[in-house]
Amino acid sequence: MSWHDAELASFGPWWRRQVRSGHAYAEVLHLQGWRPGAYWFRNVLSIVFWAGLLPAVVLLFAWPTHGISLLSLSLLVVLWLRFRRHVRNARDFSAAEADLFATGCVVAKFAQLRGGSEFLWRRLVRRQQTPLIEYKRTANDPAEQRRS
Repeated sequence: MSWHDAELASFGPWWRRQVRSGHAYAEVLHLQGWRPGAYWFRNVLSIVFWAGLLPAVVLLFAWPTHGISLLSLSLLVVLWLRFRRHVRNARDFSAAEADLFATGCVVAKFAQLRGGSEFLWRRLVRRQQTPLIEYKRTANDPAEQRRS
């Protein structure tokens, strides 16, 4: 896997990969049925809560609470700390590696929400064919050919 992902040297391809994984989570869950215990059910619930529900509720109540509800976004720091602690204990990462890993995990939830939402939107509008979400440049990519 490290060779496979070695070309993800910038944010854009990494983001597209996370969108693609969110799409895959939703599609697999759809095929199994949206039920507790299904593969990736907890992952999807986590994505929906942290990247969808929490920010939506915070923004919904921002005006009536004169912005105090925005403090609830600090719960994302709690999530970050959980990821960081886990990776420091389980994988023996350095502090800098753990910080980067935790940041990636939290930010990825927003990209994964986008991918899952795209899957659901296509299901709702009855578009059965989903184009492949490419996240790395290929030799046939026009942007890659311009650089040559």
